Amino acid sequence: MRILSLFAVALLQIASLGAQVLNDFSAFTSTVATNFEGSWTISPPGPDAALGTFSQGAGVYNITGGTNGELSKANFYFLNSAQDALEPLNIGSNTSLALRAMLLPGNAATALTVTLYDSSASTHAASVSYDFSSFSSATYLTSVGALTADIGFDWSAIQSFSISGNMTGGTAALNISLDSLTAVPEPSTYAAILGLATL
Repeated sequence: MRILSLFAVALLQIASLGAQVLNDFSAFTSTVATNFEGSWTISPPGPDAALGTFSQGAGVYNITGGTNGELSKANFYFLNSAQDALEPLNIGSNTSLALRAMLLPGNAATALTVTLYDSSASTHAASVSYDFSSFSSATYLTSVGALTADIGFDWSAIQSFSISGNMTGGTAALNISLDSLTAVPEPSTYAAILGLATL
């Protein structure tokens, strides 16, 4: 009974922290519009569309066939419910991102980068890189990283985010399955609450 009580408290604490799901990767197009660049887009160049080896699983994106070059990326734009205009997302005091992912066969890349962009005229950014040693090829794991933000970055008006390789001119195969991306409090707070929930 005590364990159930602790679990309930942990869930309430997580909910009260106001974590914001940026993408649950349940569809290529939903209230988040998507386009692709570099080796992650179709070739020859045409409309912004995913490379043929991107696939949609049961609530995941499987990225295979692209490379880890920083110019190879997927861009995600937040839209209103009618999907006809940008609607910036307020992530409040959530200054870290939790990425849930699994490495896929043939992956040779060692990391990727997620970058948030605000809606200010000068478009400030905040980014975090994830080392693939935090992930597994057997199951989905979550890695939490603190965002490094430009001065003046507006946490209350996130217009879009990108997922990219993180090597200048990188050519290593980047094969990964993305399950969710969530804005959360700084890592130690989030980890402590997840630990309590696990208990």
